[in-house]
Amino acid sequence: MQQLESGALDLALYVDGDLPADFHYRDLFIDRYALIVRRGHPLDGRSYTDLDAFIGDVADFPQITARYPQGRGFANDDVLKRLGAEHYHVAFATPYFSNAPALIAQSDHVMLMPKRMAQAFAKYSPISVIDLPTQQESFQYRMIWHERSHRDQGHKWLREQILSACSHA
Repeated sequence: MQQLESGALDLALYVDGDLPADFHYRDLFIDRYALIVRRGHPLDGRSYTDLDAFIGDVADFPQITARYPQGRGFANDDVLKRLGAEHYHVAFATPYFSNAPALIAQSDHVMLMPKRMAQAFAKYSPISVIDLPTQQESFQYRMIWHERSHRDQGHKWLREQILSACSHA
């Protein structure tokens, strides 16, 4: 937020949540989580309609989670916990989703990540994507910017380009 305010950043992607009064946003798209596993993994090819069965199967394998800044520290993106899982093992936390395919492709580890990202990675990596049997963890991606640049014509053009690209994706 400070970087947007100071002009160090022009735009940022932001997930659901409140913004200070001097910030603006446009919704880009709704995403949800999906599970990624290596091709040939014991869960590869499975399809789930029952959340408890999904959690039970996934919890049997070591988890990789993403870490993100929160306050003055970091928090794990612990989707299984939010879904109600009680017993599972987080084996590794990474600050980047982009290294997940390499970690997953060589192990029996599993990871929950945004579905659009998982599908993009699956095009170029030996991983499979498994849908969650719930919409419970859906979230809205937003483009946010500060009041400082709200009326700038070049900035408005850039926002329109991003909106257009997201509407065709």
